[in-house]
Amino acid sequence: MADCYAKHYNAEEAKKDGKHLTLVDRVIMLRSKLTHSEKRYSDRHWGVSWSFTKADGANGARFKDIGYSHPKRWVTDLLRLSDIEEDRSFAEACRLADVTPEQVEAWAKDDSRTEILQGPNHAKYDAIGLLTHCLKKHKKGWVNVMRKTLWWWTAIVKPSRDCWWCSEGVCWVTQFGTFFRILSCEVAEDLDPQELHEALSGRDKK
Repeated sequence: MADCYAKHYNAEEAKKDGKHLTLVDRVIMLRSKLTHSEKRYSDRHWGVSWSFTKADGANGARFKDIGYSHPKRWVTDLLRLSDIEEDRSFAEACRLADVTPEQVEAWAKDDSRTEILQGPNHAKYDAIGLLTHCLKKHKKGWVNVMRKTLWWWTAIVKPSRDCWWCSEGVCWVTQFGTFFRILSCEVAEDLDPQELHEALSGRDKK
């Protein structure tokens, strides 16, 4: 068995520590308390993290060695996978990042490695598609009114078939790896980071 994790960034907690909120953080926070999701693989795959992001100049799928040294900034969901499931998920992550598993291994073991790893033809980040979350219903009625007033034009925005955002990507590689055993009822492109966390954390409560 392999213990993998879905890690979700809590921008509000980071802000308390003086961390600057990015424009992408602010857009995502119109809907989601959590602003970013990562898939952290087990030690079988060197504990590397994978996601879609615009940070570090990635603008898409990439691998990164993240230490998660500020635990309050991250909400964690355990993903207990079989070795076969993890290998399938990892292979799909490699495909989207346009690298081979062998390249990831060499990079992970290199003490002078680059900050991120991705190939020239990596899948790109769907910044425009993020706007599809702007009109989602909020628990507070006045927020819904404000959104319809300010963000009505985002109703015509559709997610790209070729580009992805973070929670969408993490959801998909988890579904793909587990043959939809995990997140079987979820549509990846519908999920923001908060909804992905809720779907994963609620599995054992059903």
